[in-house]
Amino acid sequence: MNSFWWRIAWLGILPMVLLMSCRSKRDVAVRDFPAKSTQELVDWIQQGAAEYESFNAKVSADVRAEGRNNSFRATLRIRRDSAIWVSVSPALGIEVFRLLCTQDSVKYIDKIKNKYFIGTYQKLNELTNSDLSLAGLEDILVGNPLYFLPELRYRSRNDDLGYMLATRNANRIRRAVGMGGQEALELPLDTTGESQIERRIMRLQDRLDEDDLIARQYWLHHETGKVVQTVFTDLLSEIFLRAFYSDHEEVSGQLFPGRIDLTLGNTQEQATFRLSYSRMRINEPVSMPFSIPDKYEQVVN
Repeated sequence: MNSFWWRIAWLGILPMVLLMSCRSKRDVAVRDFPAKSTQELVDWIQQGAAEYESFNAKVSADVRAEGRNNSFRATLRIRRDSAIWVSVSPALGIEVFRLLCTQDSVKYIDKIKNKYFIGTYQKLNELTNSDLSLAGLEDILVGNPLYFLPELRYRSRNDDLGYMLATRNANRIRRAVGMGGQEALELPLDTTGESQIERRIMRLQDRLDEDDLIARQYWLHHETGKVVQTVFTDLLSEIFLRAFYSDHEEVSGQLFPGRIDLTLGNTQEQATFRLSYSRMRINEPVSMPFSIPDKYEQVVN
């Protein structure tokens, strides 16, 4: 994992839990709430998605990557379908890092090293071994269902976290890579059986289309329909993303997560993020200043 990945991980915008130790309090037992059909859940998850033109919040972040931990504070601003802006100020309110993501570009300024970066999502994903876009980042940061496509075939059931909705290929993929007993599909962190897993993935690639190798799983709160957990697994690129949303707060009549815990990685490398929001506001004008000082050196790798 190179220095560019560490900058992004340190920033914490990529989505955010140490999930192995993070579970919500179970105030409702499994199946103690009414059953819903799969189509009802597909409709409900769309209805529960946050609607906003802009989002603004203060962020406290804890990041673990490359065996190191870091904490910092930041300001997050989003213009929906347009841009994400982050200003990082670890101490005393002094800005050290600024990030601007638009539909087709990723830029940052490192004020400690007097450097800047301008690139595309393709370059970012190559460097970070991820598969994210502006829309995906927005979904993660506001707690909307990541890459949800209502036209796909889903299955559903009641779960201790709420209602579980998953693409029908999730079971097949889980069995094929030897994870038949795990309901939350993600690439295993234990790499001792890595070669065997890779062989199984290669055999799947020979038999299935690219879209068939992507598994989507969503857990919905049994009362609000808000997403409380997402697991997105792409066996073609060998990455997974697992997000847990909690401490929801009402903002202008809508619910937004006050805390986001996320793990992003593959069988070799993972980064974990924990974001805590405060002073959340929506649909207010947001500025996104971004200028590169003449003396700064461009990062080219």
